[in-house]
Amino acid sequence: MPTTLSSAANPRALPYAGSARPLPLGAVDRAARDLGCEPAALSAVLVVETGMRCGFLQAPDSRPRILYEAHIAHRLCGRPVPGLSVQAWDRTLYATTGAGEWDRLLRAVDALGEDVALKAASWGVGQVLGTNHDLCGFSSVQSFVRAMGDGEEQQLGAVTAFIRARRLVDPLRRKDWAAFARGYNGTAYAANAYDQKLAAAYARIIGGTPDDGTLSIGDFGPEVASLQRALVALGYKVSTDGDFGRMTRSTVELVQVARGLKVDGVVGAMTAAAVGL
Repeated sequence: MPTTLSSAANPRALPYAGSARPLPLGAVDRAARDLGCEPAALSAVLVVETGMRCGFLQAPDSRPRILYEAHIAHRLCGRPVPGLSVQAWDRTLYATTGAGEWDRLLRAVDALGEDVALKAASWGVGQVLGTNHDLCGFSSVQSFVRAMGDGEEQQLGAVTAFIRARRLVDPLRRKDWAAFARGYNGTAYAANAYDQKLAAAYARIIGGTPDDGTLSIGDFGPEVASLQRALVALGYKVSTDGDFGRMTRSTVELVQVARGLKVDGVVGAMTAAAVGL
């Protein structure tokens, strides 16, 4: 379901704002099956990378969720620019909002050039760095960014391609979170307790409702977050926290009433189609 860039967003971001299609129902299951790992294990990676949110900013803003890394920019261009290109990672440089991160990125485009700026940002539901566009099968960072703006399924495809390219399939299958974190997030993963966060996210997801190809109360993860964003885009008020609680269930029931569907609060194929998943 296409969305449009909100009027509050910087119009200069329009070239990077695509259709912003939400993650289709069952997409994580299909991707995990291709990797040969548990869906909950792959979902844990996405949950940790996006902080339990989806791969796009709050609807109707159609920009991908990003994080601009000034130390990566410095590594690429070799010259300092205050706040935009610095030698060492500095948490204080991050903006407090997703829109703020886009403002940083656009300033970096002006100061450092598009190639450096886009490569120095991590993109979408798996927060894959633009520097890794080639590992994900893209000939340029610009084509990678266009795909990241098209939809969360493309973002998920970049994640699985990166996992394969970095030979992280086996650690993910074994749920060796330390080995996976080292390869996916870098050697400093322990400083951010990345492996512990993965283990905790996996435990939360695996403890949800049965894996029956639907979304229902108790489910948790990126597909829930995408459902919630789709509901917001339809005008419903619901938190986009990736947690299928009572508010999400009630909102799903409202959609089912409005569309003449069975009112059970469960998102199966027909309800998913009704909300644009």
